[in-house]
Amino acid sequence: MDPDPRAHGPVTPGDGRRDVVPDPPPDDAPARAGSGPAPPTGAVPGSAAGGAAATAGALPVPSPPPPPPSAPPPAAPPRRRRHRLALALAAFLVVAFVVGAAFVPLPYYLFRPGSVRDTEPLIGVEGAQVYPSAGSIGYTTVSLRQASLLGLVHGWLDD
Repeated sequence: MDPDPRAHGPVTPGDGRRDVVPDPPPDDAPARAGSGPAPPTGAVPGSAAGGAAATAGALPVPSPPPPPPSAPPPAAPPRRRRHRLALALAAFLVVAFVVGAAFVPLPYYLFRPGSVRDTEPLIGVEGAQVYPSAGSIGYTTVSLRQASLLGLVHGWLDD
C-alpha cells in the first residue's frame, strides 16, 4: 500500500485497488432505473406474481447493515477520574499525617508549666510574731509529657 493514499489522486472504483468498494444501490434502485415496476409486497422474485420482466437482470438488493450496538456513555472522562483519584489520595494522606502527628508519641519529652499557688496561707509559725508580707511567694507545678510531632512544633514556636 502506498505511504500516502492521496499521492495518486482520487480513488475511483475499478482502478485495481482492493480497499475501494463501490456503494451499494439504494433500496428503490430498480424503480428509479426504469427496469420495470417493483414487485408487490410479499412477492418472491421470479414468481408469477412478480413477473419475469420485473426481475430479469435485476440484482438482489442487499439489506442495510444493522445499526452498531450502542455503548453506554462513559461515567467520566479518564482525565477527570484520575484527577478525582489523585485528590482523594492527597486528602487521605493529609488526614493520616495530621492524625499521626497529633497522637503518635516521639522519643522526646515536653516540660510544661503548671499552676502557681500562693504559699502564704500554707505557712504558719506558732509562738512568734507574724508580719504581713509586701509581696507573695508562690510555687509552681511542672508537667512532663511525652511529645508528639504537633506538641514539638508548638514547643519550638512558643518558648
